[in-house]
Amino acid sequence: MIELMIVLAIVGLLLTVALPSFERYSIKARINHGIAAAYAQSADVESVYSEEGEFPVSIALYDLPGSETAQIKWWTRSDRQATRIEVWLGGDLYEGAHDNVMILLEGIPDGFGNVNWECVKHPTATAWHVAAQYLPDECDNNARAVY
Repeated sequence: MIELMIVLAIVGLLLTVALPSFERYSIKARINHGIAAAYAQSADVESVYSEEGEFPVSIALYDLPGSETAQIKWWTRSDRQATRIEVWLGGDLYEGAHDNVMILLEGIPDGFGNVNWECVKHPTATAWHVAAQYLPDECDNNARAVY
């Protein structure tokens, strides 16, 4: 009987340590899935830029493959010389999440036919739409806001 109580105590201790880590990694995986989708989309947008010399016009939100709540779209500046890809991950991503967790990639041409992509803050945001502990490595807290 004592052995069973010891085993249950050890299992309980392991669960209290493992569950928060599992939840954190699960949230980061969903955010990284969105970032990967944005970079995949950036290749398509960049190929249009290299062929036409300007970014394609904006498109509406569409569902992100493999996710029930995530959506992705891109928005192009009126002069079609800069664009951003928005990944909307939903407000139920984690406890205390912003209304809609969002990751933005901004693409700006370098003058040589290439497009530089940078993770940026939303133009109307004073802070990231993603909590700091879930922010992807390529998005640091010092990034500037986009146009």
